[in-house]
Amino acid sequence: MHEESSGHIFWNCDKARETWEKTRLPLDIRGVNYGEFVDFLWHLVIFMQHVGKDMLELIATSTWCMWCNRNKSRLGSPRQSSEEMIYKAQTLLADFQVAHLRRLQPKTAEDSRWTPPSFPWYKVNTDATVFKNSKSVGIGVVVRNHEGSVLTALSKRLPLPLGPLKAEAKTMEEAISFATDIGI
Repeated sequence: MHEESSGHIFWNCDKARETWEKTRLPLDIRGVNYGEFVDFLWHLVIFMQHVGKDMLELIATSTWCMWCNRNKSRLGSPRQSSEEMIYKAQTLLADFQVAHLRRLQPKTAEDSRWTPPSFPWYKVNTDATVFKNSKSVGIGVVVRNHEGSVLTALSKRLPLPLGPLKAEAKTMEEAISFATDIGI
């Protein structure tokens, strides 16, 4: 029976080694022993400078899943396979990253600025306005190239009594027709 240290639980025991091998992380586990798991983490951070944040996050999440699996099995629950632990770690990490990114990157006014399309594409912008008194709509279409230069534009008044949403939809229809007519 091995001493139950964090080095044994997370690195030296057969189940841990099997799990690390199946993560397909570029870890050389042959002949390496760490007394405490923190020694392994320091090795990654200090001596393996090429290890990126994503790899460290997956290692930390995998370690947490191993710890939970160990504790559940000690309390009588069936032990998860290495594949189940890896899948759980990857899923938890992906969920965390998605939630974390949403919080860290709020929309700013800069995010909503117009940007030109990539070459050789064109960008067609549209807008509509509703004239309630005359029961008509005004539409505008602007076509720009990858440099942001205006290639052509269209402005039209249509005698249609539409609401704002239908006016925008009609403008899109007119823009598609206009783009087709000019060969874009």
